[in-house]
Amino acid sequence: MPVDPTSSGTMELCEWCSNQSDQLTPIRDWEEHGSFSPRESQVCLQCVEKHRQGFESASAEWAAYMEPRCTATG
Repeated sequence: MPVDPTSSGTMELCEWCSNQSDQLTPIRDWEEHGSFSPRESQVCLQCVEKHRQGFESASAEWAAYMEPRCTATG
């Protein structure tokens, strides 16, 4: 059986949801980007996807807020 090259082969805890996973990804929380030393967390693929969806949602909300202000002619 071939080994997944992205898998470390050992089970470790996701720092965000505490589920065990053999595929943890280093990530920085976009909501804490402005801090002096943003912490890198090791998170599972499900948390990475939730993080991406949250970022895309916030980006869409910001774009909807900014669009009328940027396209208004005065």
